[in-house]
Amino acid sequence: MKPLEVRIPHRLPPSEVRRRVDDAVTRARTQHADTVGAIEATWETDERMRIGFATLGMQFDGTVDVMQEELRVTVFLPG
Repeated sequence: MKPLEVRIPHRLPPSEVRRRVDDAVTRARTQHADTVGAIEATWETDERMRIGFATLGMQFDGTVDVMQEELRVTVFLPG
């Protein structure tokens, strides 16, 4: 699997970043329910969320890492 990585700089406290990530996952579950299967999202630690979803017959898994000055989203692409 090939990783796709996006880094987003921020100046927010980690708790606020986690809150915004949770809100984004909730919105994605609602807005994309008809095209994406269940979106699984679980905080493994205070700094790392494990994510997974399926669309177009393909499974996508990844992580969201809350770091001091950036948010790193990594999705592993099939193939």
